[in-house]
Amino acid sequence: PLKKTIPVNQIFSIEFDEDPVGMDVVRNAYNEQRYSDVLAALEKIDESSVKRPAIQQDIDFYRAASSARLALGGAGSARDAGRLLVQFEGKASDNYHFLEVAELLGDLLVATGNVAAAQKYYDKLADSQFPEMKLKAKILQARALESSKDYAKAIAKYDEVIAADASTKEAEGQKYAAICGK
Repeated sequence: PLKKTIPVNQIFSIEFDEDPVGMDVVRNAYNEQRYSDVLAALEKIDESSVKRPAIQQDIDFYRAASSARLALGGAGSARDAGRLLVQFEGKASDNYHFLEVAELLGDLLVATGNVAAAQKYYDKLADSQFPEMKLKAKILQARALESSKDYAKAIAKYDEVIAADASTKEAEGQKYAAICGK
């Protein structure tokens, strides 16, 4: 077995030796943003054969995240997707997908007009140890504020990102996003 410490913000996906047949299809479809295909592929997986909790967490994540992304695109229920994400968060708060789940929950809440509740999830990104996640959280908070027409606070958030030190390529990308947002 390979033992290596990798920062969570650098993990794209994890493949397990015990993956059920079809998990590679699920991961590939998700990475290619084919969320309906993810859900269809998940239907073909025999979850009763899954013994490893981390694999079940991946299955639950891909189901919840794909449902959320479809709902954000206008296909599917934001309420049902949010419920799946909250269930995942409650069971797997230490999972490597945690930051993406927090972002998706925030995005769903903004999409349904609940900006105040969205801030709670964006704050989880802001609490991350990764500078680019902290900047991304501020951009998401700014966009949420814009959606509620609180333009002065949104501009202030964008300004915080623009003024930040961008020591990584990802952080620099967030600064450009803030410039465009402002």
